[in-house]
Amino acid sequence: MSFFRRRRYRSRPRFVAALVLLLIVAVAPAASAHNSLVSSEPANGAAPTTRPSRVVLIFAKDVDLPTLTVRIATTVRSTQLQSRGDENPKAALMEIPDWVAGPVTLQWKLVGVDGHTVRGTLRFTVGAPGPSVLGASADAIASTPVITARDDAGADGASTLDANSSSTRGSASTSVVRSIGTWLLRVVSYLTLFALVGILITSAFVWSPALSDPVLRRVIGIAFPALLVTTVVQLAVLVFDIGGNAAFDSAMGTYLGQSLVARLVLVLFLGACLYPNSHIEGDDRATLGAILVVLILGAWAWGGHARSLRWYQLGLTMDAIHQAAAIAWISGLAIVGLRTLTQARPREAQHAMIRFSVLASVSVTALAASGVIQMVRIEGSLAALINGTHGRLTLAKLVAVAAMLALGNLNRNRVKRLRHTPTASTRRALRRAITNEAALGIAVIAITAALVVAAPGSS
Repeated sequence: MSFFRRRRYRSRPRFVAALVLLLIVAVAPAASAHNSLVSSEPANGAAPTTRPSRVVLIFAKDVDLPTLTVRIATTVRSTQLQSRGDENPKAALMEIPDWVAGPVTLQWKLVGVDGHTVRGTLRFTVGAPGPSVLGASADAIASTPVITARDDAGADGASTLDANSSSTRGSASTSVVRSIGTWLLRVVSYLTLFALVGILITSAFVWSPALSDPVLRRVIGIAFPALLVTTVVQLAVLVFDIGGNAAFDSAMGTYLGQSLVARLVLVLFLGACLYPNSHIEGDDRATLGAILVVLILGAWAWGGHARSLRWYQLGLTMDAIHQAAAIAWISGLAIVGLRTLTQARPREAQHAMIRFSVLASVSVTALAASGVIQMVRIEGSLAALINGTHGRLTLAKLVAVAAMLALGNLNRNRVKRLRHTPTASTRRALRRAITNEAALGIAVIAITAALVVAAPGSS
């Protein structure tokens, strides 16, 4: 029996799934973009004549102190400082230990609500005790020139300190390795998500035997635990980045932490739903599957730029639609090209190709519309699109999608020929073309993973 029964499936599960997506958007609280350092006391490069008793860091947005880590070092010793708040919610205060004297390096790290780590380094000289800037007014803060900090992904847009305050080559190398590791985790997560949800969508709308196909069942058997493992690893990385005794609780205060825990729970439910001996049958199974898919896509959007930047209600909706359309198109391509055209009977394969052509057309339209809206919402300006790392990755993704569209147009002509002349050679040629198109889709997934860890222009 197919996972999705076609009778009555086309009404109830879709309606329930749409309702669930609307509820996700409706309950979302206000968004907050990436934070950044505005000023500090002592200032970067300062050499005060009197010894300051504490360090004050003032940020552009309210600071979640449990996610802020500050370490101070001299030429002979280093230690982590305890942060505390002030009447100004954008300020963090740290007492300078008595042993600190002479040239000082202060490294700070702040984990944002979307899981992005923003960090920077300040250098100044400590002398004898003196005044502090605890009473800095809001007007003074607003008029202070922005001191920008490096995003952990090495992206533009989170701003950079001047050359004298850049981190050492060792820490820069560590940051590169961490960025690559984070990117690989995202790539594997996306591939497993595309495999699981793509098989469900293809089974529902294109080729009903997809869920019972032995090869695709093995894919599910690999993708399901892989998605769980990568999710757990991402959560562990987030907790480690925050550090401290209450690191997990602090991680749960971020959108990314909430998203990762929700994904774990939802994927476990989806696995139970996919289990062959599940007691859930018929339309109830189809409805539950549709709800879980929408919730997983909503949870994915919750932990990224869709949730943490401006127009977040629109962002959550567009992100879920964008992902669903991409999964239906790219995963459907791979399944139809690698399995349907080789395993299905000629007439069955022909009908599946016609259905996929319709699904692909709808998906591409939704993908393009949601992509344009997200690009305007996230990048913020043409300059950010052209000059920023996130903007350039977006342009690279557009080029890859355009290439997929060009191949897709050629494949539509091959589908028409297959309809009139369903020969083995026509099917082989179509299979090769679709496989090439799916390979471009994997490149799109890789670029998308990089987009997630890069800081967008509007942040």
